[in-house]
Amino acid sequence: MKTNETIEKGKKTHFQVTAIGTSGAEIDILKNIVSDLALDSGRAYLIFENLSSPQTKNLADELTLHTPIPVIEIVHHIDIQPNHIYIVPENNFLIHEEGILKLQSKNRISKTDNSFDVFFEAVGQTYKAYAIGVILTWFPLDGSVGLKKLKEAGGSTIAVHSKRGIIQNKETSEYIDYFTAPHETAHKLLQIHESNLITHSYEEKEEATPSEQELLDQIIEILLLKTGTDFKHYKHSTLRRRIAKRMVDNKQETVEKYIDLLRSSPKEQDLLFDDFLISVTYFFRDQETYDNLCKTTIPFLVENIFNNTIRIWSAGCATGEEAYSLAICIHEYLEEINRSDIRVQIIASDLSEKCITKARSAIYTVQDIKNINEKRLAKYFTKRDNSFHINKIIRDMCVFAVHDLTKDAPFAKIDLVSCRNVLIYFDTDLQKQVLASFHYSLRTNGYLFLGKSEWAHHVPHLFSAVDKLDKIYIRNTIASLQPKKISHNDDYYNTLKINELAETKQDYSSITSDILLDHFSAAAVLINQDFEIVHFHGDTSPFLRLASGKPSFNILSMAHDELVFQLRNYILRAKNEKKNFSGEFLASKRQPFLNSFEIIFLPSHPELLLIIFYQNSISSKDIMDG
Repeated sequence: MKTNETIEKGKKTHFQVTAIGTSGAEIDILKNIVSDLALDSGRAYLIFENLSSPQTKNLADELTLHTPIPVIEIVHHIDIQPNHIYIVPENNFLIHEEGILKLQSKNRISKTDNSFDVFFEAVGQTYKAYAIGVILTWFPLDGSVGLKKLKEAGGSTIAVHSKRGIIQNKETSEYIDYFTAPHETAHKLLQIHESNLITHSYEEKEEATPSEQELLDQIIEILLLKTGTDFKHYKHSTLRRRIAKRMVDNKQETVEKYIDLLRSSPKEQDLLFDDFLISVTYFFRDQETYDNLCKTTIPFLVENIFNNTIRIWSAGCATGEEAYSLAICIHEYLEEINRSDIRVQIIASDLSEKCITKARSAIYTVQDIKNINEKRLAKYFTKRDNSFHINKIIRDMCVFAVHDLTKDAPFAKIDLVSCRNVLIYFDTDLQKQVLASFHYSLRTNGYLFLGKSEWAHHVPHLFSAVDKLDKIYIRNTIASLQPKKISHNDDYYNTLKINELAETKQDYSSITSDILLDHFSAAAVLINQDFEIVHFHGDTSPFLRLASGKPSFNILSMAHDELVFQLRNYILRAKNEKKNFSGEFLASKRQPFLNSFEIIFLPSHPELLLIIFYQNSISSKDIMDG
């Protein structure tokens, strides 16, 4: 049997391709699904049996008995055509190489515990939005990463319920779009296809007809009123695909009907908002790229360290894997050069509160950590209750905050900004705005680290490439001004009243940034009634620090000792008397300045207080007198 032939020419596909990952043990479920598929569906099917378990002999012949659709075992060079089922032959991987699918023979040294991952990723990379990944059986270390990457490429994912199938829970729902019974799978595929057609989700074009654009604008407006986040400059092709998913979940046959549902359901507004915020991430994504960053950029940061502190901003950190990867990378290097005296602060931010909550927990599944080598796993993780907990030495380097890149003020005095696979979801105007924000936040000679499919060549005045392949850039020295935000339509935006937002989930970042951008430029935090910090603004490191022990964002736990007594008293007075208070300037240990603060009572948000920090340099006379 010839098994090294190309399967697919790199020509454009305009029909849905369903990749079914199964095992020999699930042959009966597979037969049931195949028997339900329509002869003239207009879709193609690729079936692959996992290489880690016994495979079915003559699978093509077996399935031919259960469907009128032509079933073909891949042997020679062929083109994938609709209304056909293609079987990947025994003892072969299906891989993506140079833009096309290929077979690769299994040999004695082949690693087989990732064959599902390779299969789903290959189909996703080849067919993009036309790809659907269906998994029938669960392997502890295989499948989740591949399905994540297929979804990241624009496709959809389905898990079929079975005794050996993926269990539906919070973790698996991060990469599975739909869970179905075997007898419902064929219908679910049809629903997804029809919803994608209605919403034009197969198309990558950003332009739309006036009527289509009007419908999308209505959805964006509803979410803006609910969440305070404007998706106008996000890639519309991505938004359309997520709308299509919600239409399938709610059995809505038209966009107009879905909009009616969306207007009347705050819960559906939250679900669509979460779906818009694609949160696909991995530990040490692109391992060779990380190795290069650790060998070249991190040493430079150490050589040019300021105030014995390295400050890193992991922007769009999703569920935290990127931030913790950076922390591990830096810790390893500092150990290697024996510089335990250097302080590392990694500010990790994301718009999704759900993602930030998981990131703060620092708990990951066996699938999440599968690409971490044994040495790192033993040193930086502790296994408890079938989960892997990141150790304190790494957790203490990271602070997580909800933050909107598109409108919130950037963090300040940063040495390295890592923002990987976030810009790809923005249009060009918003990309330029965010890159200008990164330039503003970086110190002189600071670095920018982007994803493989991203670049900063459209802002050459802001950044110069250090490594074009691994997308590492250095900040250009120019007159640095606060970046301008993309303006909204004034008449439209002025209709968003604060009382409309008050009935919904609080947008803490918006409250803070709007006040500070209009009136202040100092470091500040927003706290709730329980003294918990709900939003950071600017560089608060001279005034706050991570408390030892259990992670806490209580301001009294994080504030420097000399401020705690005044802070507690004035916070209580501000809450009770409903007015502003200012603290006295106090000396700080081992710092050449005096610290103070102002507590701002917010009449429109009485459950919150804004605390703004100030510094005054200590003169030589003060030092002598002290």
